[in-house]
Amino acid sequence: MRYLDNVNQSITERRDIVIETAFKLFAENRIEPVTMTVVADNCNMGVASIYRYFGTKKELVIAVATKKWREYYGELQRHYNELNVEKMTAAQELEFYIDRYIDLYKENSDLLNFNANFSIYIASEDTTKDEMKPYNSIIDKFVNKFHILYKKAQDDKTVRTDISEKSIFYNVMYAMLSALSKYSSGIIHSADQDRNYEKEICQLKDMYLEYYCRK
Repeated sequence: MRYLDNVNQSITERRDIVIETAFKLFAENRIEPVTMTVVADNCNMGVASIYRYFGTKKELVIAVATKKWREYYGELQRHYNELNVEKMTAAQELEFYIDRYIDLYKENSDLLNFNANFSIYIASEDTTKDEMKPYNSIIDKFVNKFHILYKKAQDDKTVRTDISEKSIFYNVMYAMLSALSKYSSGIIHSADQDRNYEKEICQLKDMYLEYYCRK
């Protein structure tokens, strides 16, 4: 790794180095096998320095997830503004969000690979709501985006509202993300190594739009 424990680096810079290094290690090797000592070695830092920034491995994992989804939300918002999504119909906006997820598969497999293991790891660690607060504050931004879409659908009738907002959000966004994570990491039955599953993902998109969008 290229990172050095430079005395001129600020605490924030060093924390970011640890987070970025840990992210790559978690994405490549899964979270469980990667110890704080391994992270420290790859940062060219002492393990005591890592624990000064993150009291536990779980705290580091949550910090990684928070930072990476915050960055993704920033990219999502940039596309949202560039394409003037606010002026789209609810159905067009739903397709916009699904397409941004598909972009994750095409361009950010590391985040999908990390995400595939993140929920399992967090559940196994008996994580509290307080510990998850930084992460959940980012996820709430995605939930709010979908809430705005659903309110729009109640007006323009282009997306079904006879199904609850929560059901559509979980069925489309969480299920889609879960599928993308599994395709990206190869955690599917009889998966072909290094195969591109974009065709299957686009079929999944078409199924969602066919079911949830009104003609």
